[in-house]
Amino acid sequence: MDEMARVPGGDGTYGMFRRARAADPLVAGLVVMGNPLLCGWLFLMIIGTGLSDGQDADAAQRLAGQVYLGWLAGGLLLFAVLRLPRAAISHLVSLLLPPALFTAVLLSRS
Repeated sequence: MDEMARVPGGDGTYGMFRRARAADPLVAGLVVMGNPLLCGWLFLMIIGTGLSDGQDADAAQRLAGQVYLGWLAGGLLLFAVLRLPRAAISHLVSLLLPPALFTAVLLSRS
């Protein structure tokens, strides 16, 4: 049994990581498509609460921040555990780039 544990794919553990690593380009592509949708949804959530009173807006902004940071940290942790470097970098870039570009556009117009 010890010999099987040392062989990659012998006990199924290394095989799982090998299959996950083979799917890394596909996962990275899905991440690049899905994360901007999440950013847009959170942005609309914050914009939509600007029409209501202050308490609702503050609660929605806090919730959007928690969802955003939780999604960022959770994705990075998941992709690190599964050893998916392309997906982790894609996740980081696709979550940080849209808010940075939006902030740059707003600052350039003022």
